[in-house]
Amino acid sequence: MTDETTWVDHGALAGLGDPEAANLMRNNATQLAKATDERVVPAVGAALKADEELGPTIIAMVETEAGSAVNEVLDTSKRIPEDRSPTAIGAESENGARLWRVTSDGNMHHGNMVITPSGRIQFRVGDHIVFDVNPDTLETIIPGYRPTGTGASASVPRLVLLVVAGQSNADGRGQPIGPELDPRDDRILMWDWAATTIRTATVPLSSSTPMTGAGLSPATVFAREIVANEPPGTVVLIVNTAVGGSGLIGDAATGNWGVSYAGANPRLYPRMLNALDQAIATATTSLRSPDEIRFLWHQGEADNTEAAYAAAFDELVAGVRTHLGRPDMTVTLGGIVPEYIKASPNRANVRAAHIGAQSRLTRTGYADGIPNGGGSGSVTDIVHYSRGGVVALGKAMYEAWKRAVVNITTSTPVPPLSVRATVAGGQLRVTWSPAFCRVTAYVVEQSGDGVAWSTIPAGSVPLDLTREAAAAGATPWVRVSTTNGATTSAPSSPTQAIGA
Repeated sequence: MTDETTWVDHGALAGLGDPEAANLMRNNATQLAKATDERVVPAVGAALKADEELGPTIIAMVETEAGSAVNEVLDTSKRIPEDRSPTAIGAESENGARLWRVTSDGNMHHGNMVITPSGRIQFRVGDHIVFDVNPDTLETIIPGYRPTGTGASASVPRLVLLVVAGQSNADGRGQPIGPELDPRDDRILMWDWAATTIRTATVPLSSSTPMTGAGLSPATVFAREIVANEPPGTVVLIVNTAVGGSGLIGDAATGNWGVSYAGANPRLYPRMLNALDQAIATATTSLRSPDEIRFLWHQGEADNTEAAYAAAFDELVAGVRTHLGRPDMTVTLGGIVPEYIKASPNRANVRAAHIGAQSRLTRTGYADGIPNGGGSGSVTDIVHYSRGGVVALGKAMYEAWKRAVVNITTSTPVPPLSVRATVAGGQLRVTWSPAFCRVTAYVVEQSGDGVAWSTIPAGSVPLDLTREAAAAGATPWVRVSTTNGATTSAPSSPTQAIGA
């Protein structure tokens, strides 16, 4: 801060007879300027905005440095003489002040700026690293700041790990994508399968089995909802274990998710656990141990049987929870594109298994498929969600995660907040919003006069949010209540159906 700094390239440093410095400063001025402008400034801005403690620390530091700078300018005895080269590493002023100093660990220091032997650029305030920039990739690998000497090489205030499993829609096929639509966010990290490390998340996500057409994943949208809505300083680490075309029951060529699967195709369950172990170990060393682990699942286009699917899925969830030692890990399922279910009726069995997971398993939520959400690969692609469908699904899954949090046996049942009914051709159709509690069944009733009530029987999917029956009159009244298996809520306020 007190001396004018001139950045020079390899040639200039070599000309000064300092090959060690030339090796340390391996990045040219253009790279450094770009790293500073594009990564350092936003990183500091984000840290100031997100951390109540860090902002005042930096402000106090800047005030101190500014005062020192004024004194340095006024005190000419401390300036480096003009006949001494200020570009030389280790050049001294008359009073022995050094422009740069190189410590025994190989780090180069100038004020609060540090350049490591590997070329990383860090800015430190006391024992805190405010930011740490890779000038080659321009990635801020460690967002925010970290206290040193805590047993971890980096730390963030709060870390949420997202386990993403399933097939292509979980992996991400949402198109279009691009830097304007998907700007890099250093609060969202991912497990890099190729480098076996953690780095800033990209779109598409890193995958164990990269495939053509990869795009935006609902997990990325989910992660964006986390950093936008949860405590400042929260960082998300996505571990994407999904594989396109894989099956849970079906023996697909790209792999099978069955816990006990022993066929010839890839065994995705142990592969997932191994990746999680690596990611958690790396995070614990370089960031912090995850404060929460959330499991996201989107799969089923390769399967078609309800009972077998439900049993296999429940076994998978139990296995992951046990392996991670997190019996209360939340589980959120995303629904298949509705138009694909209509075209392939057997997929309705998988949807039933997905919806039923909310009653079979606690701490579990489901977001139904997004109507008209397909079309990623082509106008006839009804299997893969387009970008709009992915964004809607990811946000719906985040809301379903909230319901998973309260899906516990001790929750008090409450009625749905929104109930709507229509009558057409003498047929009553009732729809409602998911209740914010544990639900094992919905009780739907209708009345022709608002006094005497009759129950509308549940269909093949008890937790479906739609029920139909012959209307009790032209515009009957309807109401909905919930049960958690032990207690039933009060019914919703009566709503009169709208006639055709």
